[in-house]
Amino acid sequence: MAPHPPPQMLPTRRVSQMPFRVRNQLAQAFGIGDEKVRVIVPDMGSGYGGKHTGETAVEAARLAKAAGKPVKLNWTREEEFTWGYFRPAGVIEVAAGVRKDGTLTAWEFHNYNSGGSAIRPLYEIPHQRIAFHPVNGPLRPGSYRGLAATANHFARECHMDDLAHAAGIDPLAIRLKNLKDARLRAVLEAAAKKFGWGPHNKPTPERGFGLACGSEKGSYVATCAEVSIDSRTGKVHVVRAVTRV
Repeated sequence: MAPHPPPQMLPTRRVSQMPFRVRNQLAQAFGIGDEKVRVIVPDMGSGYGGKHTGETAVEAARLAKAAGKPVKLNWTREEEFTWGYFRPAGVIEVAAGVRKDGTLTAWEFHNYNSGGSAIRPLYEIPHQRIAFHPVNGPLRPGSYRGLAATANHFARECHMDDLAHAAGIDPLAIRLKNLKDARLRAVLEAAAKKFGWGPHNKPTPERGFGLACGSEKGSYVATCAEVSIDSRTGKVHVVRAVTRV
């Protein structure tokens, strides 16, 4: 245990990934120099982007100063969602061309502000226009979390389903028709085989079937899922899911 700081210092024990930034925020909040603030960082688990700033540290320090004694502060989940920050807001626009046999002919993909990781598809498409557009938005942004690959995969795979529906082709078939990447084909085929994907997987108003695949930083993944919805309550239930990597 480190020696107790002298009285003129403002001590705080904070679970943080960026103690120096938190120290600076505390100094600014109390109008004192950085050298007057001591941030003690205990061992912690994963961060997921939620421990970059010092809102809780500033709140705890204000309470401790008013109480004249140490204070432990834990935000509730409701407070976390109300006062915390989220990944950067964004808009993704996708337009594509597809032949009746399911061959992709063109792909235009614009990501506004939510990150450029995994923005390029592994599908074989002759004509592509892909761009990430940084934006100075009015909302306070947090960490990208997964470096934005999740958003780009979600938008791309949703659009692949739209193209499959427009062409009247099975979602698995349209993906395999336009995939030459051996590893992505392998995980997609493995997931579909284990799941039992086939013509019998016909969606109904109460039950749906879906799949998606992608790659980022050398990792490959594919997932098939069966989901049901209670028409009376609107409750969604994941019946089963199969993932292969």
